[in-house]
Amino acid sequence: DGKKKLFERSVQMSLLSQEARRIGIDKKEDVAKKIKEMADQIIIQELTKQVISDKVTASDAEIQENYNQNKQTYIEEEKVKANLIQFEVKADAAEGVKSEKKKLAEQTLKRLKKGEDFEAVAKEVSDDKRTKTRGGSTGFFAVGKRKETYGDAFEQKVFSLKPGEISDVFEGKDGYYIVKVAEKNERNQQTL
Repeated sequence: DGKKKLFERSVQMSLLSQEARRIGIDKKEDVAKKIKEMADQIIIQELTKQVISDKVTASDAEIQENYNQNKQTYIEEEKVKANLIQFEVKADAAEGVKSEKKKLAEQTLKRLKKGEDFEAVAKEVSDDKRTKTRGGSTGFFAVGKRKETYGDAFEQKVFSLKPGEISDVFEGKDGYYIVKVAEKNERNQQTL
């Protein structure tokens, strides 16, 4: 059944390709340009394979020696995956706005401590447009990778928490935050 479907698909592709050529779609400037780019990529891949890949060989001993000499390049840095709720406060915001945002952050923390789902609450109240629709999820990141976006205090807090832990309200870049660490991958040496 799989072979039959593959054959039918192949015939269909061939017929559609013939029809496209018959009516001149392959001659249109934008299509011809894309065809040339794809052809160039295939040719370059084949050149690379013939000139480099097929001629380069490394014995198991050479691979082991390279690994031993370059172990520092095979270290996976500590990474963390967190969820955040941001209460945005611009640098030039009035004291009253700052105070209101902090109060809202503290009320939200109380909700979380009572057991409300962090992701659902993040979708509801977070001001962070990057993560709000994903329940505040930052994805995995290493030290230094979110510093510019959320600031030093954010990174220090996230890396100090254990998986499942929720922070208190703290001030970071552009506002107040509450974070929860979802997962943590410790720094480790990759094996050969």
